Amino acid sequence: MEHLALEKEVLEFITGKQHVSFVELKKFLCKKIPVEGTFCVEAFPNVILWRGMSREFEGLILEMFQKGLIFPHPCTRMVYWCDGELLVLPLAARSPEGGYKQPHWLPVTFCTYPPNEKTGGSV
Repeated sequence: MEHLALEKEVLEFITGKQHVSFVELKKFLCKKIPVEGTFCVEAFPNVILWRGMSREFEGLILEMFQKGLIFPHPCTRMVYWCDGELLVLPLAARSPEGGYKQPHWLPVTFCTYPPNEKTGGSV
């Protein structure tokens, strides 16, 4: 599938739902691109948003974020529990900007608007 067409489909998916987890994105994308792999999305040093991703999946999400098309919103791990997948890492419990010495998980969902516009939080 052509990259821009895929980006458009993902944007429509997120726009229609808002607060879409990496698990939901993985399920949506699994018939379009490889989704499993060894890559991760890291917000700050050792602050992992998601891991176990293909290069294509990771690249797509990072590119859409860098273009300002999607925005990560912090959420509880319960969202991921309900979606059927959790990362086995300690949760990032404090402001993540300074990073951590060891990997920590910061669960997020994706929306098409910045966190501070409607929800107040930010990554």
